[in-house]
Amino acid sequence: MFLYIYRSCRIFFSPKGSVSETNIGITGSRGGIFIQIIPLTLESSFAEGSVNAFLVVGETVTLVDTGNLDGSSFEQLKRLIALEGYGLSDLDHIILTHMHIDHSGGVARIQNEVSIPVYVHEKARHVIEGGEEEFTREQAFYQEFLHRSGAAITERKTQSYRELNWQEIRYVKENEYIKMGGSDFIVEYLPGHSQTDLLFYNQEGLALAGDLLLPDISVNAFIEPPDPGTAEKPKTLLQYRKSLKKMHKLPLKAVYPGHGHVITNHKALVEKRLAEHDKRCSRILAVLEEGDATVYQLCQKIYPKLKGSAVYLGLSQIQGHLELLEVRGKTICQQRNAIDIYSIRT
Repeated sequence: MFLYIYRSCRIFFSPKGSVSETNIGITGSRGGIFIQIIPLTLESSFAEGSVNAFLVVGETVTLVDTGNLDGSSFEQLKRLIALEGYGLSDLDHIILTHMHIDHSGGVARIQNEVSIPVYVHEKARHVIEGGEEEFTREQAFYQEFLHRSGAAITERKTQSYRELNWQEIRYVKENEYIKMGGSDFIVEYLPGHSQTDLLFYNQEGLALAGDLLLPDISVNAFIEPPDPGTAEKPKTLLQYRKSLKKMHKLPLKAVYPGHGHVITNHKALVEKRLAEHDKRCSRILAVLEEGDATVYQLCQKIYPKLKGSAVYLGLSQIQGHLELLEVRGKTICQQRNAIDIYSIRT
């Protein structure tokens, strides 16, 4: 295997795979086919400040993720694609790492201009095809979660239903192969941050990982509703930790994340993120030593600066770590007036 610089400020690997420079793009070769992965960094109103989409260029041109829903993000995406010498008409298809709006928001706008398919994990089917009924079911779950957490309903922004209007949807699942730039990438289903999280990697160890692992911040394993027709919600932090451990074992040379710069030592970063979970668990236990508490009370003590709708992010973080502590036999949960009260198991 070898990778080489194809333009200034790109990252490249020597024949032995050592990193020679770190910045933004990678080119790989196997069997005479060259693959370029080109980051397209878009401005974002979310906390991260920016979000990455990618062009995978080889025999064809594939777009991975699409940026936000708004028109300004879409226009910026088109400008960045044009700066690389391509247009929307050059794309063979769109691939989504997950369904969060800052990664999937531009699909309909792209498909309004060019007729190309979009690939997404099969778990997205009920969201895409369920319409307003599925949206209402999910919103009811989030409101119930806020109540059980002991938080005010206003701690989460009211969401309005928007019809997706996507065309040519192709659902993928784990261990399939998908073409990017005309080359095969393996599909890995690694849920936790969302229920539709995918990682794609090729034989050279180049990976596109969405928000599974970010270089500068620890990822939130967002609380999500049960699948339609089921009663038990997923324990998302437990899922996420399992996914990180699975990622740790993968033979990856470079990981392109949904936010931030390329990651060239994913194993060390995975270990750091897992250790951060343990530290948060210790902080929660320290608060519970002072007495029983709701998820909201724990959130207020551990994340006192969170206000308004941002509190929901903290509640989701605390809930996930409480579930981890329960599995470890450290805490118990009892309900009082339909509100979850947590205490240390004695």
